[in-house]
Amino acid sequence: MPIQEGAVVPRHTTTGVPDARVSVHPVTTEDGLGLQLTRFRRAECDDVVLLVHGLTASSDLFIMPEHRNLAACLLDNGFTDVRTLDMRMSSRFKSATGACTSWRTASGR
Repeated sequence: MPIQEGAVVPRHTTTGVPDARVSVHPVTTEDGLGLQLTRFRRAECDDVVLLVHGLTASSDLFIMPEHRNLAACLLDNGFTDVRTLDMRMSSRFKSATGACTSWRTASGR
């Protein structure tokens, strides 16, 4: 789904994964941090694909509507149950964006 030049794309949108049932499953860690598993499903299947972002990224990396994304590609090619996981350092979470001004401040050194 191409995006028109100059169009505003909202943050954290799932519009890049069309024709999928989307469900969000929040998880709270022992230390109180909220994580998020998002499921994109077109049909039941025996194989589930889990996409996990790297340091300081987020699941948006896999579902961006601006281009053909990995989640939609997998769904289109027979993997009908794709899940994304936003880990502790996901840029979707306020705690990962701007909470620390430097490594020195965070570590106390």
